[in-house]
Amino acid sequence: MTANHLQSLRGRSRTCDYSFHRIYKAATKDQYHAGMKALSLILVTSAVLTTGCGGGTPKAASMSGNWRFFVTSQKLVGSTGIGNGALVQSGQTLSGTLDFTGACTTTTPLAGTLQGNIVAFQLTEHGQPASFTGTISNNSSHASGSWTTTLGGCVNGDFGTWFADKN
Repeated sequence: MTANHLQSLRGRSRTCDYSFHRIYKAATKDQYHAGMKALSLILVTSAVLTTGCGGGTPKAASMSGNWRFFVTSQKLVGSTGIGNGALVQSGQTLSGTLDFTGACTTTTPLAGTLQGNIVAFQLTEHGQPASFTGTISNNSSHASGSWTTTLGGCVNGDFGTWFADKN
């Protein structure tokens, strides 16, 4: 082998080393970027799941505020009542006064409880209790359920459905 031939091989070796280094560097760079993309995707997904999909502490339902109630009788078909009033919630205890039209009562106190999204309260119609049960929406703007009364008086064992919207 001549000196020129050895010099030529050394040059090729450097070229091969340089090409290999470029390929390795490009592969490593691509792997790095792919890894960063995967990590970013994991972090974004984690953030969405913990904040946007209920991962945090849910807000407790609240019935405090002004409400409009709609009551329908199942016993006296076509009989309805509409009530408006302000409710106050302290912990799980509800209280307030409702003004009704189209029912046996005009103004009545309300007393009850709210546990989670389950609501239960009583009104008094001319001395007779009317018991209401139902649920409140997750955003605390709508509630609905059923109601019953005892026998006798104006309401005489009536029952039906109700819903209410927060004003």
